[in-house]
Amino acid sequence: MLLPAVCDISVTNVCNAACDFCGFSRDKTPTGATQYLDVDKFEAALPILKRRGIRYVTFQGCEPLVHPDIVRLVSLASAAQLSPAVITNGWFLPRCIDLLAEAGLSELIVSLDSPNLTDHERNRGLPGLELRRRRLLPALLTWVQDCRVDPGGGRHAQRAVSPQSDLPASRRAATRARDQRSRDPVRPPAG
Repeated sequence: MLLPAVCDISVTNVCNAACDFCGFSRDKTPTGATQYLDVDKFEAALPILKRRGIRYVTFQGCEPLVHPDIVRLVSLASAAQLSPAVITNGWFLPRCIDLLAEAGLSELIVSLDSPNLTDHERNRGLPGLELRRRRLLPALLTWVQDCRVDPGGGRHAQRAVSPQSDLPASRRAATRARDQRSRDPVRPPAG
């Protein structure tokens, strides 16, 4: 039996953006009560994920950085030797990027839906988003420079700041290898 190596986790149904294409947009009628992933239940699930061969967890779901304990979730995943990633619109990164890095964040994915920044901000309903991201760039570059790749599946944060074509060849190869590993199903450990 084959199982996926990645577990995508929606941590909340709350978002700060007003994306027209999303049912969880801040300006749409709520689909129910505000919900956040229970940290204690996530911690209890970690041994199960490990037993099932999960190596990567992706925190997503509306805007994961609004979760009041997102740093703890990342820390728990990292401590369990799972490689944690966050998919975000980037708005709240200035307040938490250092904390996420210290907690063991392995990959940061900032979503974009247009190559034109004006269109992107209009689509997201977040005027000034790109300016916030640009101000954050020095901190992200420092984080990337401080990352060390270890054989046990350490950080691959280079994807946080640069498209593949801007990376040195060795980092492009490492990123492609990581991407391939995350797509390949794994066999569950025996027992």
